Amino acid sequence: MQANISVDGEPPVARMATGASRQALYGSCTEEITAWAIARQGPQPVAPFATPVSIPPGSLEGTPRYYVLCAQDRAIPPALQRLMIAENPCADVVELDTDHTPQLSKTRELTEALSRFALKASTRV
Repeated sequence: MQANISVDGEPPVARMATGASRQALYGSCTEEITAWAIARQGPQPVAPFATPVSIPPGSLEGTPRYYVLCAQDRAIPPALQRLMIAENPCADVVELDTDHTPQLSKTRELTEALSRFALKASTRV
């Protein structure tokens, strides 16, 4: 995906061309939703990608993690998602057969997954 991103400006921002966005982010969306999303896309700051984050050991202990794995994601490939899950175990994982934007392409399924996570989190003892 990085090959599809151009960076410029000060502070630097990243931009993705329409065609690349369509393929990398909205592959499971209808053409109408894709056009709607691309029309609202803007430059993204680069600093968050280059800024190290440090979480002190044990500070998240007891905090359950939940993950929606997007099996058709071209921005964060499924193999990388699975590695992240393996390195940071989750209380629950739901896999959706969709792209990087399940909130647009699989709204009902994402809602069901988030409801499932909320129920599990609210009934923890």
